[in-house]
Amino acid sequence: MANYKNLDIISSLKISKPQKVSGSYQSNTSFKVQTPEVTVDLDNKTISFRMIKKGKFVTLLEELENKIVSTIYNNSTDFFNGKTFPENRIRNSLQKLFTLDNEGIVTLNNITIPDNLKVYDHFNEVVPSGTNGKVSGVCILQLDTIKFVKTSINVGFTLTHLKLSVEKKKLRECILDDEPENVENLETEEEPVEKITEIVKETTLTEEEPVEKSEETIDETIDPEVNTNEEYADFFEE
Repeated sequence: MANYKNLDIISSLKISKPQKVSGSYQSNTSFKVQTPEVTVDLDNKTISFRMIKKGKFVTLLEELENKIVSTIYNNSTDFFNGKTFPENRIRNSLQKLFTLDNEGIVTLNNITIPDNLKVYDHFNEVVPSGTNGKVSGVCILQLDTIKFVKTSINVGFTLTHLKLSVEKKKLRECILDDEPENVENLETEEEPVEKITEIVKETTLTEEEPVEKSEETIDETIDPEVNTNEEYADFFEE
């Protein structure tokens, strides 16, 4: 598993010879990638993000599509019992990995989100089951199988891990709520210069009390199954 910024991972993609499974032919593959921050809709099983500043991830998806097409084309004689299919036909039959709308929103196609999805908070601690709705975070996506159904080649990712982003707190838009109603009627008395000088001297001579340092620590224990696996090291450093 590698970060989406590393396009070299595309060369590691391997596709096995299709085998008949439940009425369709399937090829096995093993490809994992870590995404940038995306929006995951856990209820509707979708993953989307704005293309701005995430163009490298889109480039990886495009290169992955090209790699799938070229691999099937170069092995078509072996894959399809001696038949050779034109590269354009294979490309047109391949289900696109993503769609891009007019507002610059990229949506991944054919996403599977299992019920046993591993969800972590920003301390790398496992989040109890029950997370739903739309959340932001970094994902690990896995490509397991490629299905050949009649005239289409179906490809899709499975979401295996989700690390939630730190929730951004919104500042109050108005800071005048607590101001007294009749501000214009309030008068302030000016302190004499002599009194101000005395206050400054007293403040200067006052010794500052030592501040006790907090010895609190954060327990960053995570799922042992993943914590001991170097394959996911980058995922938990985000």
